[in-house]
Amino acid sequence: MGNFHWNYAALIFVSMPCFFALEMMASTTTEAEALLKWKSGLSVCDEGFSFPLNSWSLSNLRNLCNWRGIVCNIGGSAVSEINLPDAHLCGTLHHLNFTSFPSLTGFNISGNNFDGSIPPAIGHLSNLVFLDLSYNLFDGNIPPQIGNLTELQHLDLSRNIFISGVIPHQIGNLRELQYLDLCDNEMSGVIPHQIGNLRELQYLDLSGNDMRGVIPHQIGNLQKLTWLLSR
Repeated sequence: MGNFHWNYAALIFVSMPCFFALEMMASTTTEAEALLKWKSGLSVCDEGFSFPLNSWSLSNLRNLCNWRGIVCNIGGSAVSEINLPDAHLCGTLHHLNFTSFPSLTGFNISGNNFDGSIPPAIGHLSNLVFLDLSYNLFDGNIPPQIGNLTELQHLDLSRNIFISGVIPHQIGNLRELQYLDLCDNEMSGVIPHQIGNLRELQYLDLSGNDMRGVIPHQIGNLQKLTWLLSR
């Protein structure tokens, strides 16, 4: 009987690495499929440039962490960053399944020609620390779900020209935020007083919009602020 228990325990111990390997493979497959679905709706905007995402392929699944713009966490078990700045890409974010990337900490697609609205589903990226959608053609309102990104330290939605509406008061939930740039859009309304909750904020640029009203006195709570533009 003693040998049986010993052998059974040994079998479980030996099987555990196999289980985790299969779990990691399933995770990377889900992420790869989500990236490929997004890729299918993207194109190159500028003549003379080749499509930058040719390395994104199911036949290259084992090298997911070496796909252009993709960074994986330690151990390669999940995608931690998507970095595609200045890649001459056109498309939208509506075909990107954000729920497939629970470990994503960085998302940078600045300097492209992405258009359409910012999907509310972006609020599912609960571990996101860095988000840069600047220098694109996004339109519509900033979704209030942006307030779900409570780990965010850097948020740049500047120079999209067509982003409109008010700053959602949920922005006050981003208490880790150090950098916030919303300049050169078509935003209106007043600065929400909840911005005073961002006590880690060091950089704030709201210039180049059509915002009215007084600056809320709660902005005085931002004692770490070293850069402020609001006109």
